[in-house]
Amino acid sequence: MQKSEYQAAFDASYHGIMMQGCASAQESPDPTVSMCLYRGANGNKCAIGHLIPDHLYTPDLENIAILDTSGVMGAVLNKLFSGCDEEFVKFLDQLQTAHDDTLKNMVLLNGNATLVESLTTTV
Repeated sequence: MQKSEYQAAFDASYHGIMMQGCASAQESPDPTVSMCLYRGANGNKCAIGHLIPDHLYTPDLENIAILDTSGVMGAVLNKLFSGCDEEFVKFLDQLQTAHDDTLKNMVLLNGNATLVESLTTTV
């Protein structure tokens, strides 16, 4: 996949999160654990949730890691990203992790969302 496809995924995720202003999570019995949701009951989306259009989203995706490409998640990724390969899936996982860690790994440079090169070494 080309660097522009990485950037487009980052941009869509970043701008979606910034517009909603908060994470997409549900309460956990353990207050130290955040349970991210692709789509929350309140309509919020996680980093990857912003990349999944309504017609491809199903509640069955919840609790399936982005790295689990053997089933329904793999089918969704292949419909979304032509030529989706293992390195791109790793990038998406890192993007999700950045979101789950309260966006601390995403930065705003010169007023524009820019791909954080440290998220992936293969871009």
